[in-house]
Amino acid sequence: MGRTIAMIVAPLALIAALAWLTVEHLRLREEVRLSEQCTRAAPSASASIDACPIAVKDRIETARRADQCEAALAKSNLSAIRATCGASVKLVAAERDAARADLSDARDQLAAAGRDRDAAVTRAEARQSLHASRTAHNEMVIARAPIGADGRARCDDDCLRALADAAPRDRR
Repeated sequence: MGRTIAMIVAPLALIAALAWLTVEHLRLREEVRLSEQCTRAAPSASASIDACPIAVKDRIETARRADQCEAALAKSNLSAIRATCGASVKLVAAERDAARADLSDARDQLAAAGRDRDAAVTRAEARQSLHASRTAHNEMVIARAPIGADGRARCDDDCLRALADAAPRDRR
């Protein structure tokens, strides 16, 4: 009787194994088909990857976001950087933008300082020119003044008026 059971069970086990192998073969064939479909869809940003296994789908989405992030960085597109890039990339982009703003501000400050310096030089040159002309005028007035017995110039009323005309005016 043990032999009869073995004769019945052995073919049933063989049939069950063949059935399992057939189902497994069909499952693996479908998995290969989906993998090939994912492989074709991966390079295209618009192709659907919904049928891909979750692990593959995550990797494809990560690669797509990385490509979009690189494109956004190349164009310095702040909204695209915020939408597609990770936190560390956003931090580096923000630091880069802050450095650019600091550089621009420093350039503006240098330009303003240069303009202020040029204006100060112009004012100083004007003051020096006015001072030189007044000094020359005063020396000429003193040279025309009558000379006293002691050898010094004596400045009379006309001389004082001429000196006063060359003096700076009250700015009120």
